[in-house]
Amino acid sequence: MKSIKVKPIVIIAKTAFAISLILSIISFFGCSFAGTVHYPANLSKMFCVISNIVCVLSMLCVCTGIAIIKQFHGRSTSIPFLGKLSLGVAILVCVFVIYLFSWINKRSIAVFNPGPSNMNRIAKAMLIYANDHEDNMPDPNSWCDILIDQGYVALENLCIPSFGIRWPFGGRWPFGVGNWPPKEGANITLYPGSVIIFPQPMAGHCDFAMNRNCRHFPQDGNPILLFVSKPGWNQSGGAELADMDRFGNEGILVYRASEGGTFVRKEHISKLSWEGY
Repeated sequence: MKSIKVKPIVIIAKTAFAISLILSIISFFGCSFAGTVHYPANLSKMFCVISNIVCVLSMLCVCTGIAIIKQFHGRSTSIPFLGKLSLGVAILVCVFVIYLFSWINKRSIAVFNPGPSNMNRIAKAMLIYANDHEDNMPDPNSWCDILIDQGYVALENLCIPSFGIRWPFGGRWPFGVGNWPPKEGANITLYPGSVIIFPQPMAGHCDFAMNRNCRHFPQDGNPILLFVSKPGWNQSGGAELADMDRFGNEGILVYRASEGGTFVRKEHISKLSWEGY
């Protein structure tokens, strides 16, 4: 009768060990994402915090399994192999997670930012278009359609995602779920399909507007060519369309031939040139 009661206890302990081992693997997998640069940059720390939480749960499970065995089988009872394995893995993962958390907090985080990258790509596409059309810019009323239809840009170039998660093991995301940067014309050193961005690019959604006064591509100087606007399609105009809400009302992202895609703080917006060429 005693052996019948003991058997479920052993099953519970082994289940706790198995869960601990699974959680350790998940935690280690999460560490890989924590050590990778995402957009925005604080996503790396978020993955690190999640890895820490899962790692703590893993240790709690393995300790619970050991406590159950010691409680019902006596303190001198040896720990089964599964328990030793899960304990060892949990300890190693915890050490690694703590080290990674310390490293992330101390390092100078390099970032990639789809906003300026996409803006630079659109400006490059407009320059190519101007070179092919006697220095004339696309029609402000249909510039998105023109650049898309003629293959100068992809839909991924016309949006600024809320977040982008990179595949940390090199190459692209499995199962084709990565959707940025585009395969053609990417001006950033990321492998096409290596990042999942949200919201996903879609026709009729563009986060940029064209300066309607720029009828020829500005080769130098400070006229605004492109700027971040509220979502729309084929938008063109001036400062009235600029969207500061996306950047915490601190400023706007603009493209000037002299500097490329740059962030301009709101106190300097009045100094921007919207006259065009």
